[in-house]
Amino acid sequence: MSQQLTITRKVCPSSLFEGLDLEHLLATITIKDAREKWRECGGPGSPSAWILTDPTHSPKGAKSTNPEYILYLAPVREAGTSVDMCPRATHGPNGCASSCLYTAGRGKFASIRAGRVARTRFMVTYPAHFLVMVAGNLKAIAKRSRNAGTSPWVRLNGTSDVPWERSQAGRQLIRYGQSLGIGFGDYTKFPAAERDREPYPSYMLARSAWPTQKSAEEVIELWRSGESVSVVVDDIELLIALGTLGIVSADKSDEWLRLPEPTIGVLSPKGDLRSGEPGKAFYRAVDLARALGNASSNLQERTQ
Repeated sequence: MSQQLTITRKVCPSSLFEGLDLEHLLATITIKDAREKWRECGGPGSPSAWILTDPTHSPKGAKSTNPEYILYLAPVREAGTSVDMCPRATHGPNGCASSCLYTAGRGKFASIRAGRVARTRFMVTYPAHFLVMVAGNLKAIAKRSRNAGTSPWVRLNGTSDVPWERSQAGRQLIRYGQSLGIGFGDYTKFPAAERDREPYPSYMLARSAWPTQKSAEEVIELWRSGESVSVVVDDIELLIALGTLGIVSADKSDEWLRLPEPTIGVLSPKGDLRSGEPGKAFYRAVDLARALGNASSNLQERTQ
């Protein structure tokens, strides 16, 4: 196996694709070759296994009106590599790294987590073959959707935060999918200055806010500045009951990521996060409601 798995310096995941050209890779690497490299990293032996998770195998994906395919990797350094899959993660008892959704849903099963580790090691060890495998899935998704008459979309960061658009090959992968009629959407902790969605209008990004980094007031201000924001709160129903335009439940599905207007997607604590401290591990709904009310009052005063 490649020595890349044992390197010690910290590497941003997007740098793995530097110097790669997707068009050249698709012309020189076969899906069979890519599968062999994936299997070497602990991947499945099945010749039909997908690297993207099918909507029927994802609770939220199954609820989407249009099929949602997700790439699930191991977050931070859970795969045992030096490549940090979540460069902007917060650490500590109330950080997102210690309470990641990696352990929620099907992630509670060791076999599922092992599969995500294998995908991550595949990406780190053989990035060229990894890209070919993902592109192959995109092509298959487009064909399947044409036959079904649906509009598919993909989340490339199910349990990771890779800035795909930072590398040429990553940008090519996004454009390749878009050329096939596939949309993209993701949650990210990168600020807009570091991950700007403008060059890729159909790659919708929601900023994941965390109470140890942003106050409730800052969340509302970020939303009012034109960004979509995701927050984990202790009482979703309280915020939804306000009836404020632009606040939706993100528990039902991820399709809100594709909304063109700035939106706040509210999520309930899941997995290990449920044992976290309100106001630190996740937001208190009353704080966000208060901040929203204050922002509305201030806006009215400025416009009078």
